[in-house]
Amino acid sequence: MNVGYDISVIIPLYNVQDYIEETLNSVVRQNIGCNIECLLIDDCGNDSSVSVAEKFIENYKGNVDFRIICHKENKGLSVARNTGILNANGQYLFFLDGDDKLFPDSLQSLWDVIRNHPHVDIVKGDFCIEGLSDSILRKDFPPYSEDAKWIRTHFCNLSIPESACNCLMKRQLIVENKLFFKEGWIQEDTLWTFKIQRYIKSIAFCFKPTYFYRTNQSSIMHTMDKEKAAKAYSLIFNEAYNDMLLSKIERYELRYLEIMAERIYNAVGEKGLKSLCTNCNFIFNMLFRCDRELSHGNNRFVDAVLRGSRNLLRSLLCNKIIFSYR
Repeated sequence: MNVGYDISVIIPLYNVQDYIEETLNSVVRQNIGCNIECLLIDDCGNDSSVSVAEKFIENYKGNVDFRIICHKENKGLSVARNTGILNANGQYLFFLDGDDKLFPDSLQSLWDVIRNHPHVDIVKGDFCIEGLSDSILRKDFPPYSEDAKWIRTHFCNLSIPESACNCLMKRQLIVENKLFFKEGWIQEDTLWTFKIQRYIKSIAFCFKPTYFYRTNQSSIMHTMDKEKAAKAYSLIFNEAYNDMLLSKIERYELRYLEIMAERIYNAVGEKGLKSLCTNCNFIFNMLFRCDRELSHGNNRFVDAVLRGSRNLLRSLLCNKIIFSYR
């Protein structure tokens, strides 16, 4: 296996024929002094994305090493990324969607941060979102942190952007801890954000835009209806809570569940929420009460609630009573 790559760029190919050439051009135009491979994962779309990519690679002469890895059938974004992870040889991974693009100095800017912090687990860059002028990354973040509580708090309250794209993350950390994307799920980045926060011991930030996010109106995110969104967030809620049951539940993780609950409510409203699930109000009320009591320093109440409700909550979740669809 070639271990000489510093960065593996992973791009899923699925119905992005109108954008993929511009995306690939943005990769090969990187002004960077390290070794890059680019893995294109053919996820069996119904347009000519792969043909466009193949023609581009055939005509390309440069320092980026390209590989196309083909699925036998469409498996979705999560599996496409997982295929990239398992086939990548780079020290750090960078996920790039096939309808987005990089700026000429994007990877160099992120790599410079790694050179300043050689053992950092993950480097996050800022986003430029089509049609918007505001920055996404908060400017009051420290350039670098090894504070586990700070890292987990800001991942769980989602103040750190919940996108898997636009970051350099150690491949070894992902593979050794099995931090793969959940197959068949939508909003997979939101769950992945929760999963990785338990393993990241250091984080650094690049406060300049390193990723151009295109608001593609035909993408899954822009065509998903409210009920599907609510279902996605309810699945994430359950998955995250099941993870919490395996270890000590921290306050910042409760905040993550609160955000998922808020998103479910925002998607379907109170009436829809009642038809969507059973007994979920108990969960929501418990979480909101815990957060209020924690803010008033009443740790004894919170400990009692979590101890007393743990078995009940586990039973509800295991029996699929919470967020069971009719």
